[in-house]
Amino acid sequence: MKAHLNKIIASIIFFLAISEIAFSQSLPDGRKYLQIGDTMPDYTFTNVKDYAQSNVKVTDFKGKWLVLDLWNKGCLSCIESFPHVESLRQQLANKVQILMVGLMDKDRGIERIYNEHKKYYNLEIAHTFDSAFFKKYNIRNGPYIIIISPDGVIKGITVGYTASDMEMFLSGKTPALNPAYSKIERLKAIASYKKTDLFLTNNNGGTDTAFLFRSLLSKWNRNMAVDVNSLNMPSECGPGCFQVLGVSLEWLCKLAYLGVFTWDLPGDRDGSDKEVLYGTFWPTLIVKEKQKRLFYVNTTTDEGIYCYSLKTPGNQSSIAKIQSIMRNDLANYFGIKAKVIHKRFPYWKISVNRKALSNPNDSIQDVREHNLAQFSISNSEIINLQNYLASHFRSEDRIFIVDKKDVDKKISLNFQGKLNEFEVFRSLLKENGITLKLKKKKMRALVIKD
Repeated sequence: MKAHLNKIIASIIFFLAISEIAFSQSLPDGRKYLQIGDTMPDYTFTNVKDYAQSNVKVTDFKGKWLVLDLWNKGCLSCIESFPHVESLRQQLANKVQILMVGLMDKDRGIERIYNEHKKYYNLEIAHTFDSAFFKKYNIRNGPYIIIISPDGVIKGITVGYTASDMEMFLSGKTPALNPAYSKIERLKAIASYKKTDLFLTNNNGGTDTAFLFRSLLSKWNRNMAVDVNSLNMPSECGPGCFQVLGVSLEWLCKLAYLGVFTWDLPGDRDGSDKEVLYGTFWPTLIVKEKQKRLFYVNTTTDEGIYCYSLKTPGNQSSIAKIQSIMRNDLANYFGIKAKVIHKRFPYWKISVNRKALSNPNDSIQDVREHNLAQFSISNSEIINLQNYLASHFRSEDRIFIVDKKDVDKKISLNFQGKLNEFEVFRSLLKENGITLKLKKKKMRALVIKD
């Protein structure tokens, strides 16, 4: 009888072991990161909010599409996507379950950020906060979105998706998504490239057969590293060497003609004698309609993204000489040349009235605290507001310049709202003593010649 009972117990243990393998936490070949095509390992999320159950496993969603949207509090694009994710939740509610997973931090600040935005944007997305999941699969930060089919297979790992992308998945098709990478995958890419060596020499960063044009010009793909430098930065590959990896043709033109690809913001000045371009030089390359195809960029297919590497003799290593060679290379391969023009361009003039001024007797030090739901600064220089506006609303070529009479003023502001919307932010500034008025002034601009 005892022997028979032992056989039954052994059979139960075997059955449980087989079941555990079916929903194993491990990945093929002991791999420590997720890939498209993997069966998603089972995992239990706890303290889930805005969902019927507080503890759920991945396998609980079997039979329905599941999207795990991973984010962290330092990821501005993740936070900006909340209204978009809520819209997707509403559109796909009967077909897809979305679960947002925030990377829990020590002071639980991420929960406060989410709750603030939940209030202002009426979010009803199932969400939780976890750190073990990120660590287990070597996910450094967001956006990192895992799309899992009803049978538990990973169909997409991406930084973003749309309702039409999900509809393609639902219809059995595979949309082109911009991929996301684990920490291990990113480290592999970084390890394949040494900054001290010339790019594409001795397989540094890719194969040495990928030349398009020698100085060296090549197409970039996401298996290569990204290395972005301005000509006024010290070269890590030695005198007369300059190289950038993963940049657009517009950036190459700016480097060739201006030596930089982006302007220092007002609050980023380092006290050097570098020319101030912000507010004096239009930030976008001006391209005529018939030339626009050359400058087209597709981050999903990597179209329009390039690498450029140049090594010159020691007697030709000046910045001016490197720029001259770059201009010739761009003309030889792309057939383009550029020139600087003067023209009136729009900008937003920042003016201060008494309501926004700090109390001159206030001993509080400069304090700045802001996110997409709240903006608060105390006894702060007006240039800090200018810097915030310039960095958060840089789309549509918005430029912000402080009225000359107000440049030395200190301000205090505190307001809440949907601060990712420019007109809302502008209206709240006006209520609190700061006006933004659209004006025009003469600036320089880089134009592609006919």
